[in-house]
Amino acid sequence: MRPIDRALNQINEELNNIMSIVLRIAKMVVEGNWDYVEIRKLSGEAMKIKDNIREVVIRTIARYQPTASDLYWIFNAYEMSYGLYRFTRYALDISRMFSYFKDTLEEGNSKCVLNISKNTLPIVIDMITLTMDVFNKPNKNTIERIIDLEKNVDELYREAIEKTHTSAHICSCIDLVTVIFLERMADHGSYIAQKLMETIKS
Repeated sequence: MRPIDRALNQINEELNNIMSIVLRIAKMVVEGNWDYVEIRKLSGEAMKIKDNIREVVIRTIARYQPTASDLYWIFNAYEMSYGLYRFTRYALDISRMFSYFKDTLEEGNSKCVLNISKNTLPIVIDMITLTMDVFNKPNKNTIERIIDLEKNVDELYREAIEKTHTSAHICSCIDLVTVIFLERMADHGSYIAQKLMETIKS
């Protein structure tokens, strides 16, 4: 084992921890559970892990002067940790908004159905899951699929804007804001995928 490998393993373990948190949140929201307190707790844990990865990355670069291939992996690992942390923050933003409009969104209120964000969420979850998979097993076809999925999110984003423009109702506004946060999640997933594509090409 090279001297640098212990640090790389530490980064990888921390990255797996933040991935586990993201998967927990993803499972919650897919099931319709946007519990603000729980998501805030998980997002806080993700932030600590992301900050710890940053510290390990800095120490590793300063101490071991990594080779080009190690350096690519280290940078991608930090980009991944930051992108996954942002996912938790956007999930927290959505859960906070839903808590503000709890009465409007309560189950059984057929007047307020967030159709566009409902259609966008599974695409974003798919993107984030694929991004985590492709980080561990780089695959050009999977990366291209992630980038294509972002285009679907962009189309739904434009649909939400148009819907709000033509019918400015509180529910269409909530739907739009939710899609905005989901679109930002998708952006992070696509950005990471593009960085991984650059690594494959290099």
